[in-house]
Amino acid sequence: MESMQEKGLFFVDSRTTGRSRVTEVTNRYGVPTMDRDVFLDNVAEVDAITSEILRLEGKARKQGMAIGICHPYPETLEALRKELPVLAERGITVVPVSVLLQRQALAHGS
Repeated sequence: MESMQEKGLFFVDSRTTGRSRVTEVTNRYGVPTMDRDVFLDNVAEVDAITSEILRLEGKARKQGMAIGICHPYPETLEALRKELPVLAERGITVVPVSVLLQRQALAHGS
């Protein structure tokens, strides 16, 4: 974390365990962090990933934003190619996490 802080990097916690201590550690070092909301491809099948993309959309609408993470599996890329234009048509803007961190910092007066 010290190296990340020195380089101005941020950390996205995948929340693969409910016992994550990432936020505690990143706060200690002043490293910006955010948690993922949806893991898109726990099941590497296009239909399952599409369902998770829709779940991510729902969380984004409810919360104002949401973070999805995934692997570069062929099935994931296919689902994203299919669904990203649909999300755009429905008014969802996909941005890098760095943009969300900037918005978070502005909202907290940092």
